[in-house]
Amino acid sequence: LLVLVGVSFSTGPANLLAMLTPNVLNTRFWLAVVLIYYFIATFVPIDKVIGKIYPIFGICLIVMALGVGGAILLGGYTIPEITLANLHPANTPIWPTMFVSVACGAISGFHATQSPLMARCLTNERDGRKVFYGAMVAEGVIALIWAAAGVAFYNGTGGLLTALGGGQSSVVYEICFKLLGPVGAVIAMIGVIA
Repeated sequence: LLVLVGVSFSTGPANLLAMLTPNVLNTRFWLAVVLIYYFIATFVPIDKVIGKIYPIFGICLIVMALGVGGAILLGGYTIPEITLANLHPANTPIWPTMFVSVACGAISGFHATQSPLMARCLTNERDGRKVFYGAMVAEGVIALIWAAAGVAFYNGTGGLLTALGGGQSSVVYEICFKLLGPVGAVIAMIGVIA
């Protein structure tokens, strides 16, 4: 499972970067860059390199979430799954699955910040609760925004499932460019990639 996660977190950003750059810089090139970055991030103390540039990526991520969420709300899109009715074709209970899906972002934000590496970036231990719980809430909200954007943009879960056949990178690319335009999409993609 760890290899699968590693592949996903390497190929996803590489595919997005390849979509943003000329064809000469293909997915294979960006995959090598991402892997080199991962090795640097692993071996260099986090507060010396990564801790200095991640606030920029965090700002991009928040701008992306607000931009995509705002564009869905103000762009005339409807989110068809906001209902208490069970929409599953076989009438299978949806609640446990829904909560696991929504909680995934919150869990991700929380466990990512609980590592000893993030603790080294704190200048004061009292900031720990704000940073750790803030990341958990922010990741949960970002997960909800992307879930809403996916079903609204592709007119339901069926359309989203079909779109995901082209890969997650193509879905993120299409949603960002159509909702935010080229400049907003590049900022959003940087946030997603980081």
